[in-house]
Amino acid sequence: VWRQTLGEQARVFRPMVAGPDHLYALYQGYEDVGSKIFLLDRADGSIAGSFGPVPNDLRRSFAVADGTLFTHHDQFIQAWQ
Repeated sequence: VWRQTLGEQARVFRPMVAGPDHLYALYQGYEDVGSKIFLLDRADGSIAGSFGPVPNDLRRSFAVADGTLFTHHDQFIQAWQ
């Protein structure tokens, strides 16, 4: 249906994180660029927004509820809108 390119280091979370309207994709940048989370529109793949920079250890637990993405890091939980 659609295709969106975010860069060679982009990937969706495993398992995939999707809310009612958006798919959340993690772009793991380099130290000078930083990592970001992109919101992709589920209907057409357009970039609806982004969060970041986010810590590079963002490979842990996460959840989506009511349009808020919750991420778990070594010592804290963070909410992103």
